[in-house]
Amino acid sequence: MHSSKILLAIDQAQGWLHETKPISEKEISLHALSMILSTQIKDGKQNLNYIIHQKVELPPPFKLVLMSLSEFRTFIHTINFCNPEALYLEPLIIGEWSRILEGLALSYARDRDVLTVSGILRCAIRLKIEDGWLNIVQNFLLDQQQPDGSFGFFKPELVDTEIRLRYMTETLWALAEIYRTRLARD
Repeated sequence: MHSSKILLAIDQAQGWLHETKPISEKEISLHALSMILSTQIKDGKQNLNYIIHQKVELPPPFKLVLMSLSEFRTFIHTINFCNPEALYLEPLIIGEWSRILEGLALSYARDRDVLTVSGILRCAIRLKIEDGWLNIVQNFLLDQQQPDGSFGFFKPELVDTEIRLRYMTETLWALAEIYRTRLARD
């Protein structure tokens, strides 16, 4: 059920991507990355590459709540660029991590912060969290898709292509991670 929602969203996203004409180098890069992610999801490939291979020391989970938005985004990007094998979470505290990330995801979702919510979802998957709130966050991201296939609630005439592509890339990356995890489980 959830996988079919993701595949439908990918079809719509690819439609938007095919109609979008990137101009700047950044737009071209984001467009290419979005196309790669959407194709990987549809092809069922699980070869997302990671940049950080050394072990990452995780702070106590309560410290995430004390971070500024900038610090928190830096933290989740560090986790998201890690090879999952470089991350280790004590089984005794995985529930605590899950509760903290769930609260943060729901808080940022309430503020419609798609970029941060996407990062939190990827972070939770990298930390091997498998709680029910991940479905809620996935559905939040899927609900951000517009009829034209893009993601995010804003008037297209007020936002440039680069911002729309950034939302597309971040959302597709989160959907690719959750889809990859589901394929591995099935």
